[in-house]
Amino acid sequence: MADTKDVEDIFRLSPNQEALLLHRLQHQSRDAGLLQVSATLAGRLDDGAFREAWQRTLERHPLLRASVHWESVRHPVQVISKNASLPVHFKDWRKRSKNDQERLFADLVENDRRKGVDLGKAPAMRVNVVRTARRESRVLWTCHHILLDGWSSGLVLDEVVRRYNGIGGDGKYQPEASQPAKYREYVNWVRNQDESAARTFWKAQEIPPCQPLARTVPQVHATASTTVRLDG
Repeated sequence: MADTKDVEDIFRLSPNQEALLLHRLQHQSRDAGLLQVSATLAGRLDDGAFREAWQRTLERHPLLRASVHWESVRHPVQVISKNASLPVHFKDWRKRSKNDQERLFADLVENDRRKGVDLGKAPAMRVNVVRTARRESRVLWTCHHILLDGWSSGLVLDEVVRRYNGIGGDGKYQPEASQPAKYREYVNWVRNQDESAARTFWKAQEIPPCQPLARTVPQVHATASTTVRLDG
């Protein structure tokens, strides 16, 4: 468990989060919940400003500062850290050929996938940044579906880039006046739903029976990729 002095909040996992955790514990050699997002950054990159943009985004979103704990507790919980610092690692491959860069990046993705993420330590994610040309870099962000889904990861990456451009001094990024909704509130809402009423409702719907699930779970930790243009 995290140092109590660094704890901002503690609350139970949502049902979906518990299901993902259970699958991870049962299939540790192939964690289908692992999420990897890659992006090509077009433009000159300021390493310090990019690291700061990520850190400020973590500070705004509590769930990005979460760790997950399931031992010696009645129910698995997520602990929000006050001061989690995101590891951002920089590499310079500008002297490598394009073929070498592609091979090395593929190796980076695979090795980072095999390494996995430590859900018990906040933040349960890391970022690798590879400079491939004078005005081009590639990013690999490795995290876990317990904390966010693929759609949400795109929103986070978009916020990081907007913050980066603002830190760079173009004045286009204005910090949000309001804080995002807290995930704790959603978890409380889900936990307070009437399961019996929901079961009765769905049983009354004319839904075709589902096919039996396969005994094996496919590998779904594919790497999503996009291109982002930086200012400057």
